[in-house]
Amino acid sequence: MRVAAFDELTAGLGPERLSPATGSITEITDDSRRVGPGCLFVARGTAPDGPWRGWVTAACAAGAAAVVAPGTIEVPAGVGLAVAPVVDQPLAGRIAARFFGDPARGLKLVGVTGTNGIKR
Repeated sequence: MRVAAFDELTAGLGPERLSPATGSITEITDDSRRVGPGCLFVARGTAPDGPWRGWVTAACAAGAAAVVAPGTIEVPAGVGLAVAPVVDQPLAGRIAARFFGDPARGLKLVGVTGTNGIKR
């Protein structure tokens, strides 16, 4: 099982942390129905008052340790929840890459270009 601190996952990436995390991140999901204790919930959306707000509420009720959301959210008093408002959605991908050990680093990429052999 992977375990990481929210501050480690977001260090240098620029999100503002509104409140400190109380525990370690053991899982990342963007489905509020799969959130449990220790989970980082990534809320997707762009509208300021879109459906993602309800998903964040559900994730908090399920015991999420942290939330990455496309806007600011109010954290209830006494809830130990780390929050990162996201200006750009790729930030969530960079956080996930760190959590899983930057798997793209080990990929070798080769591109082949050319024509179909027809000369004019």
